[in-house]
Amino acid sequence: MKIILLFVGLLCGFASQAQKFSYTYDFAGNRISRTVVTLKTKEDLLPQTEEETEITENITVYPNPTTGTVNIRFTNYEPEKSGIIRLYNASGVLLQTKKSLNTENEINLENYPAGTYIIKISTEKIDNEFLIIKQ
Repeated sequence: MKIILLFVGLLCGFASQAQKFSYTYDFAGNRISRTVVTLKTKEDLLPQTEEETEITENITVYPNPTTGTVNIRFTNYEPEKSGIIRLYNASGVLLQTKKSLNTENEINLENYPAGTYIIKISTEKIDNEFLIIKQ
């Protein structure tokens, strides 16, 4: 019985796809983007048509640290797709929500005290978080 359970456990482990995260940093050490790399299975390696090829969205958040406004730039983002940007304080309290996204977006922190903030960005293709420091 133990051998059967071990075999089923191993089979389930090999059936799922493994993911690896790749991060990009600017010269100040701030994370500016995250890419999810999925290890391919044999079926994934078969030729795909152009419609099936997925383009990833790259996000640039700057300046960090900031004194007021944070800019969020999307590369390969289609504005007609749904997306949302949320701003949280260090305690996890939701401060702002922006639902209609463009390739260039702004979050205004001028009315908030100096400290650490979290920007969570969600689109159809990505979910990402950025730590922002307001001086």
